[in-house]
Amino acid sequence: MKNFVTAVALMGAFLWNVREVRSSTLVLAAQSATVDSDGDSVADVVDNAPGVPNNQADADMDAIGDVIDPTPNLSNPALGDPGLGIYSSPGILVGGTATFDYVVNTIPPGGFGQVELDFNLDNTTDAVFFGPLDVTINTISIPASFFVDAAWDLFTPGMYTVGMKAYSPGMHSENWAYPNVTVTAVPEPSTLLLLGFAAACLAGGSRVRYSMPLRSRR
Repeated sequence: MKNFVTAVALMGAFLWNVREVRSSTLVLAAQSATVDSDGDSVADVVDNAPGVPNNQADADMDAIGDVIDPTPNLSNPALGDPGLGIYSSPGILVGGTATFDYVVNTIPPGGFGQVELDFNLDNTTDAVFFGPLDVTINTISIPASFFVDAAWDLFTPGMYTVGMKAYSPGMHSENWAYPNVTVTAVPEPSTLLLLGFAAACLAGGSRVRYSMPLRSRR
């Protein structure tokens, strides 16, 4: 019985140590070194287990922290491409927020990492999103004011494309994914009035049509 209690306690401690931090942060590339998602005083960009508080122990020196390493005593630094899938954002109005849902096909150690964003498609990182990398659908939200460039301006109507890559200890995307968002001009007040009037007429017509009594057959 004593051994069973000890085993349960050890398992509980292990699960507590590998808990995932689900907070998400989007910053410009120049500010990426200021993000510490798990609060262990080590910035995510150099943390060997981002999202999991740890002391940076790495017995096999493969840059994957022991706390999340599937083979902590066997160096295995290249676990492949997580297979980042990005859904294009629903269309937005000028000045709105683009929302990109994403998912990975293979969960990297710890299930947490970063997605680098390239807004002007020059193959360099303009911003970094720190968040979960797992098989559930998560979302990257980009307000219009966050980044403005000739190639990415959510204050101007048009279709805009952003490059995205995922990184985590032991895994990283081989290629950029290129989702897009369509920005539409805000309708003029007169247009909104006409649309409202048309909707009211349609609603009224429906009420008249369905309120007419059925005639009996002769």
